[in-house]
Amino acid sequence: MNPENRIRELFSEYPDVMYGFSDISYSICSRQYCSAVVIAVPYGKQVTAETYTEQDFEDVIQSAKARLESILQRLETLLQACGTAYHIPPVAQSDETELLAPFSFKYAINSFYLTNFLVGVFHGIVFGLIIALCGCYFGVNSGRNADSVGTATTHAVVYAIVWMIVMTGILTAICEGLGV
Repeated sequence: MNPENRIRELFSEYPDVMYGFSDISYSICSRQYCSAVVIAVPYGKQVTAETYTEQDFEDVIQSAKARLESILQRLETLLQACGTAYHIPPVAQSDETELLAPFSFKYAINSFYLTNFLVGVFHGIVFGLIIALCGCYFGVNSGRNADSVGTATTHAVVYAIVWMIVMTGILTAICEGLGV
């Protein structure tokens, strides 16, 4: 029996667990592996906004994680018996402070730093000055007819865009140098 059929047989023992075989030809892992098995273990208890407590949430996650680890242990044994090359990444983070994928709203606020906000505001001020200076310079130096005003406007926009790109590079280099 080929490995795929044996995997299907294994998951037939877990009717509530969703699984599927995924094409990974686009992935950097495609040189070593031909496909991936994607597994979704349902939570045993649904936690709603009304019933939420930290302990319930933690218990639900740990229960699903333990069940998944048990399934993965059986899957690993099966793959070894078939002589199939495999890699099983970590099941989940050890806690919410070391998220593999930062999906937790609870910790999302911690990813916003005052320095990033201030750098963004400073960029906005610099870009505003560039736009204002280019607009004023080309506006003051435009001719007195409609054609020259249109030409001056076009020049102001093009120069402002070019200077914004240049200043982005300069400000990025400065921020990198300062470690911001």
